[in-house]
Amino acid sequence: MYERVRSACRSLRAPGSAAAILFICAQTAFAAKAPNWAVRAAEAPPLLQEAEAGGVILLDDVAVTVGVDQQITTRRRVALRVVTSEGARYASISEVYLADSGHIKSLRSWRMKAGQSEEIDQRQINDIAVAPNDLYNESRARVVAPHDLVPGDILVVESERVETTPFPQLEWVLQDEWPVREVRRTLTLPPGWDARSITFNHPEIVPERRRQTLTWQTRQLPAVPSEVAAPAIIARAARLAVTFGPESVTALDDWKSVSRWLFDLSDPQAAPHPTLEARARALTEHATTELEKIRAVGRYVQQVQYVSIQTGLGRGGGYRPRPAADVLARNYGDCKDKANLMRALLQSIGVQSHLVALYSGDAAYVRAEWASAQQFNHCILAIDVSPGIGGPAVIDRDPYGRILFFDPSDAATPVGELPRPEQNGLALIAFSGGLPLVRLPSARPDWQTINDQVDVTITEAGVLEGRMRQIAAGSPAGDERRLFDTAPGNYLNGLEAAFQRELPAVHITSGTIDDDARNNRLQLTLGFETAGAVQRVSGDAWLVRLPGGVRAYLPALPAGSRQSPVHLPGVEHRQELTMTLPSRRVVAELPPSRRDDTPYGRVQVDWEQRGAQVVRTFSLRVADRTFPAEDYESIRAFLQTVRDAEYGSLLITPQ
Repeated sequence: MYERVRSACRSLRAPGSAAAILFICAQTAFAAKAPNWAVRAAEAPPLLQEAEAGGVILLDDVAVTVGVDQQITTRRRVALRVVTSEGARYASISEVYLADSGHIKSLRSWRMKAGQSEEIDQRQINDIAVAPNDLYNESRARVVAPHDLVPGDILVVESERVETTPFPQLEWVLQDEWPVREVRRTLTLPPGWDARSITFNHPEIVPERRRQTLTWQTRQLPAVPSEVAAPAIIARAARLAVTFGPESVTALDDWKSVSRWLFDLSDPQAAPHPTLEARARALTEHATTELEKIRAVGRYVQQVQYVSIQTGLGRGGGYRPRPAADVLARNYGDCKDKANLMRALLQSIGVQSHLVALYSGDAAYVRAEWASAQQFNHCILAIDVSPGIGGPAVIDRDPYGRILFFDPSDAATPVGELPRPEQNGLALIAFSGGLPLVRLPSARPDWQTINDQVDVTITEAGVLEGRMRQIAAGSPAGDERRLFDTAPGNYLNGLEAAFQRELPAVHITSGTIDDDARNNRLQLTLGFETAGAVQRVSGDAWLVRLPGGVRAYLPALPAGSRQSPVHLPGVEHRQELTMTLPSRRVVAELPPSRRDDTPYGRVQVDWEQRGAQVVRTFSLRVADRTFPAEDYESIRAFLQTVRDAEYGSLLITPQ
């Protein structure tokens, strides 16, 4: 991935944790007792939200001083109060640094309670790798996380960090899953320098200026809730983006200049080499069309091992791929290395392409108002293609031309499509002349389909036996392929568990997978049986619960209030279920057919009696969209309608 400190910081917090991990740099104190600023912060009146949260950030105060050589000194003061036992489990304060271009000059911490304080022993402060899954990464963190915190404790940290940076920009995330009483950001610049700021997800915070020092301050920030099917917290949290430098300097001042900067940084790494040319010729030896050549190269690069080794981050190394010839020789690399290798291989056979920077995981994260490479966390490829090539990952518009987007780091998604987490977001193409942001394509629902044919028989003993053939295409196929590749031995067990959530005591008796990865089609054939689907009711009547899809692809939204927008993934699902009744039994009454058209999607179910068989036809179409929190109850009602239509029950009686 495009490595940068901010994205690395977020990886320190376990997904779904109840408390914030703060990324801190504070001013050093030399007293054995907690500093006076922490005492004053502890005495401030409580927030209304404090009783509902695991903890509260009493003060988050950052002061940055920039030298003319762009050496940055960052000091921060942070104090947090633990409110609940759950909050005590997750409360920690961390300072992230880049080992190659900076260091922590000092870090001290205290625990306060009931007016008393004690300094935390340095031996309890750990220095850890920020990205433990990387083979090597210069991003590290000092973490203060006392194991014996209890409700009422206040954790305090002061530290100072010195570093150099290639970016005349800062981004500060001001809130997280805990409420914040007071947050302050201060920037001191050399004479003749200036700064401008943009506030995201919050009313504009206007800085107070005193000569060369600017101070942004706000209070009473609520917690950002972690809710099902919501955009990522980082996309909803208040954040402040700042660009600074000499008043006459305009570098990285707009997206075209960032595009040129990325190109200048990466283009030499795709230099021609005899080994690249030989490999490209061998890969495309039997390809007769342009698309076949691209597919052949793409499949090869997808198989190159993903290994992340991040060095030189403080000098822009997180954006510069390794030389393509080296990646080819070693057969490993991260996302930018793999995209650059594919670019070099395609270049060897006369196909031009360009690296693309994007944010994978939230289409709403990148903001056009702030031209900064720091908004990206991933790298893919844009390939110049001829008019005859189309598909869900192709765009044709000025000033980009006709290009095919492809992610060579995602082995589950073939050439011609984009993984769901990368669709519809803003991205930047690295180009010698500079280009503006581009909106990545979003596959229509009819490109992301699930088609089922289900045949079930109810035996005289009341056992439901069935066979399902499911064909998934587009993102649903990629999702299943990814699950299978991760744990092929447990794949059928996972399907059985998914079945059991709707059909009690179901057992999968057979299962086969036919994967057409080239066309992104995956066929799953399952045999199953269960006695739990048949419930004996009054007299000798049976209430039969019918099977639906194998996996739940729409979110399960809990009852209650909602604060965050709701995202529904795009999908088109069709199913025909044929049920054969046991002899001398009939359906008491077929359920009514129904069709519901809503702003969230369209669902239709039809029933038909064909002799001893009952046929249910189900169809669903949902567009990939995000809806406001005010629509929450209406969305829940729509999803319940879908579930009722997809599963449903029949009353069967003696003839």
